[in-house]
Amino acid sequence: MDSIPNPNLEMLKTLSSHLASGVNSAELEAKRSKEQLDALLYSKGLVDESLKIFSYSSGSLYQSAAQSTIFPTASMAIPMCEQFKASPPGSGRSFYSDQIQSTIQAGVSALIAESPPETQTWLDSLKQMLATHNEELQSLEERLCSRLAPYSGHLEIILRGALKSYRDAGNSLRFVNAGTALRELLREFLAAVAPDEDVKNAPWFQADKTSKSGVTRRHRIDYAIFKNLTLDKFPKTFSEQADEIASQLLKHIGELSALTHVTEDVLGKSYTDAAPLLASVMQQFILLVCAIKTSKILIKQDIAVDIQTHLDDIFTADFFDELDCLSSHTHLQGASDVAVGELTFDEEWIEFSGTGSVDCDLQWGSDGDVKRGDGAESSASFPFKFSGKAPISDPSQIEIKRESISVDTSSFYGSYDEK
Repeated sequence: MDSIPNPNLEMLKTLSSHLASGVNSAELEAKRSKEQLDALLYSKGLVDESLKIFSYSSGSLYQSAAQSTIFPTASMAIPMCEQFKASPPGSGRSFYSDQIQSTIQAGVSALIAESPPETQTWLDSLKQMLATHNEELQSLEERLCSRLAPYSGHLEIILRGALKSYRDAGNSLRFVNAGTALRELLREFLAAVAPDEDVKNAPWFQADKTSKSGVTRRHRIDYAIFKNLTLDKFPKTFSEQADEIASQLLKHIGELSALTHVTEDVLGKSYTDAAPLLASVMQQFILLVCAIKTSKILIKQDIAVDIQTHLDDIFTADFFDELDCLSSHTHLQGASDVAVGELTFDEEWIEFSGTGSVDCDLQWGSDGDVKRGDGAESSASFPFKFSGKAPISDPSQIEIKRESISVDTSSFYGSYDEK
């Protein structure tokens, strides 16, 4: 006769498994926390060093450069810091700390590139910090490539080719080629993130009569950042800084266009003449990609609050057979740990999907049975997936159909399957 497994032994096995999972989670969180700390300390170091430079030198030396570089990026980083503090531990915080670091790095690098030559010695400490930080061992080229990679592989090819031409001192057309390629890089990037037909379908779009298609670079940048949503759907500080980023990028692209003409002046330009302009274009490009990512985070955060409430209502009002069959009386308390995945947009809807956990109170037997000790009570959480949509006109009007929610209760039966 087969021996019956000791239930206490099984309980300890289950506990060991849970503890092992907890250890893995804690190790991952410790690694994330260390990376976040490094990023925030480095970012603070850049800001504090910048403050020191502005305090010890005449502010007017850097005023013009600061207005279009470090000041706007610092303003943009403030709401990111607030989002970091408001986010629960996890990958979301890691994303914010990376965004903060990238934004401040870009602003400091651009400040260095645009500051007058006679003030460059004052900036040696900032240059050193950018050069020695573990994340900054990669060049500006590598940082921009890494940010363009998720969009299209050929964008990296264009960027690499542009900078290869730029570094070719034996080629008299190197600045012409580099300027043309960087301008084409922006065109190709905007074509990927803001196709003309999508831009034209945006509710805020108004055709520009000076453009053959009616669509301008500014239209495409605005669509890339804000999609079909109007500016009032975003925090004012973010909208203002996104506007500044777009304006500065277009300004630098306009200046870059001068390099694409094969004139005697362009052919006679030196490295020191062209380097600040190309660096500024690339820095603003990085900020544009950061703004695009940040806008999605802001939209997702707003929607997530309404999704949480909507899911709570569904779980407490609708019937879920897969949960009801777990006990004599299953009471659903609502959703927790709701995480919204990637958002997709069209001219009418924002579509989304995500995951979460549904919290349940389980009771076997009647209330009287429980009081007499003949019944039992427990609580459990089960993961679920969901999908839904929200109208562009009012993203708070969440639509999630009951049939789109699938709950996984396999963990409830797992211990029996292992015997």
